[in-house]
Amino acid sequence: MKFKKTIKYLSNIVISNIILINIHASELNVNYDLPIKKKELSVGKSKFSNSIIRRNCYKYSDYVIVEEVDNGLKGAAQIGIEPTKKSSNFLEICKKKYQSFKIKMIAEGYYGGKINQFIINDGNDVFGAEFLFQIFVIKSDKLIKVFEDLRHSNQKYEYLRNSKHSLGIRYWKSLKVENDCSINDRTCLEQIGIANKLPNDLNFNNCVKSINQRISALKNENSDISYLNNTSGNQFFIYIEIPDIYSSENSKVLDKNVKCESKP
Repeated sequence: MKFKKTIKYLSNIVISNIILINIHASELNVNYDLPIKKKELSVGKSKFSNSIIRRNCYKYSDYVIVEEVDNGLKGAAQIGIEPTKKSSNFLEICKKKYQSFKIKMIAEGYYGGKINQFIINDGNDVFGAEFLFQIFVIKSDKLIKVFEDLRHSNQKYEYLRNSKHSLGIRYWKSLKVENDCSINDRTCLEQIGIANKLPNDLNFNNCVKSINQRISALKNENSDISYLNNTSGNQFFIYIEIPDIYSSENSKVLDKNVKCESKP
């Protein structure tokens, strides 16, 4: 019985993570460029499962972006990009073979959106509340990765449009944890800030309170939740601003109250 309840608890976490993936783009209202036109096509069946291969096509004022997603594969979307021309036929570009695109990449996940010359890809999975995102810039018909980090999967984030050649970002950054210790050890919690080169006056009060509330709520599940008492069993996030992703070391904390989420 104890084993079944543990599986039920872990299943609930997995289901909640799937929901987070689905809502991150639609409900967080990320300020991406709005496409002039959109089209979705089915282009065949997957070799890896009984599912379809889908193409999502987006026409912007400067580029047409085509994302091909094989539902039989996890992540690894193929992304093709072509400059928008007056003579361009949107539907023909949408049907164009991936290898024919001059600008192309296989993503570590899926196409998220576009801002000026920057392409944002979202990771193919969520671990707990951590979510990978990557930023590429189109330069000389190539896609060059200029930024990558882990953010909170369902907390607000937004991009700062500095210019066509520069981009800033605000998001709940995932913090690395180097030492495993009790969440009630304040000295240990302060080390998290030091390890991430953050101010020494971060506030962990609400963070610790939320973890203890989760522990209390799960006690009736009769599952082993002792790992939640330690820093290694949790994820920590801080809201920051990076004014320019090309100088990501120059970040500033916008909210000193640390958020915590339990690891699955």
